[in-house]
Amino acid sequence: MADLVTSAEVKSYLSINHTDDDTLISELIGYTTIAVESYTGRSFTQATITDELVDGGSGNLVLEGVPVASITSIKDSFDSDALIAAGDYILDGDAGLVYPSESITSLLAFIGDNRGGLFWGTGRGRWKVVYVAGHNGAPADIKLAALGWIADIFTSPDSLKSERLGDRAISRDNEIPSRVRLILDKYYIPVF
Repeated sequence: MADLVTSAEVKSYLSINHTDDDTLISELIGYTTIAVESYTGRSFTQATITDELVDGGSGNLVLEGVPVASITSIKDSFDSDALIAAGDYILDGDAGLVYPSESITSLLAFIGDNRGGLFWGTGRGRWKVVYVAGHNGAPADIKLAALGWIADIFTSPDSLKSERLGDRAISRDNEIPSRVRLILDKYYIPVF
């Protein structure tokens, strides 16, 4: 996981031109990065993810990591880990959904319904999807939210709880500032 902001960005935002608080700033960056990614359910660093999906039987496969930048491979364990051709599926990267394409060539992988639609074949743990997900760096508004939150913590030491993080106690009550939450809510992924 990469940090949402750099130490230089925080120091510029806070108009700090000395190194006395560099350790604290670094710890606050780490804390805020973890808190933002945990709250939103998104990673702002791209990574390769492997999902072994429990079942098919629906019109789409739901990938856990979003946004999805690209799919490396989809394998069908029912058919001896047969590789599904890229032309046999359509990716909605923002939603993390993979749909069967109308021009399928791997007939074993898909089943039709009585309305003429295509579904991914059923089977426990049948689909193994390897893909690249996450944002390619934090969007500008997420960076601004992180900077604002760090500034709040840095300039209001009374709001800190006594909890150790490294050599310092820098934990904050678990309340996200409302102006930060407004930005983060745009990226929030509900968990069902």
